[in-house]
Amino acid sequence: MEHSDLTSTGARSMIPATPRSGTSSIDIFGLWRRGSSTSTACDTPSERTVADHDPPSYGHHSDEPTTTQLQTHQSLQTTVMQLRQENAQLQSKAQVLETTVTQLRHENTQLQSKVQSLPCTIPAPVRVAIKSVHFGGRYVSMNGSHFRSHQPGGGAHVKVQTFIGGWETFELVRHPDNLVSFKATCFDNVFIRAEARGLGPGHTPGHGGGLVNGQYGCGRLEKFRILKVGEHGEVAIEPAEFPGRFFRVDGNWLHGMNLQGTVSAWEKFYLVVVP
Repeated sequence: MEHSDLTSTGARSMIPATPRSGTSSIDIFGLWRRGSSTSTACDTPSERTVADHDPPSYGHHSDEPTTTQLQTHQSLQTTVMQLRQENAQLQSKAQVLETTVTQLRHENTQLQSKVQSLPCTIPAPVRVAIKSVHFGGRYVSMNGSHFRSHQPGGGAHVKVQTFIGGWETFELVRHPDNLVSFKATCFDNVFIRAEARGLGPGHTPGHGGGLVNGQYGCGRLEKFRILKVGEHGEVAIEPAEFPGRFFRVDGNWLHGMNLQGTVSAWEKFYLVVVP
């Protein structure tokens, strides 16, 4: 724009514009376009030429958020709202769980109180005497006096007696797989022990075989199976370590206690419960 145009523009700035018609509009930004209905007093040909050839450009400031940033911000706000709702739900569930735990603790306290109020009854051990079926009035007897340690071949003497005393009573100790042990009631930690010693299943030597004595402590040679062999409570006693061998009693003499490879009259017993 030349100086004369600027001068005329400054001079015209004080002249009120007169609209050409009632429907005319005024461009308040001074960007005049061809075909505008503004008064000729508000523009000049040079001004219109500048506006036509130098249209406005648009952009944004460096610190002004972009559309992507605005969308990301909105997405984050939505996520935060969802997390707050989920947190509220979790807090509600936690309160319910806390109430449940409190109730369970209360019930547990009541149950413990009931258990403590129950009478403590420990069943008494079963004491038995081993009585010969064939030789009436003959019982297995074990003397464990001065036997206080484990011996490789056993040590306490097992024999036959004609009455039931302290040496003729045994505590019936139960083990898994239906096995039992015979623990002396008069001697601490002494058990009946059996060893085959060359006596095989089915063998029937005239005087029996193997060895029956006592041992300090209970191991594999001190465990037995009780087998029913009669209709009136008769049983056979079989060492768990030596299947097919059985307790044998010769009631004709008091030291006649050993094993046999079959079950006949001398290998049958009654287990008499002793109060």
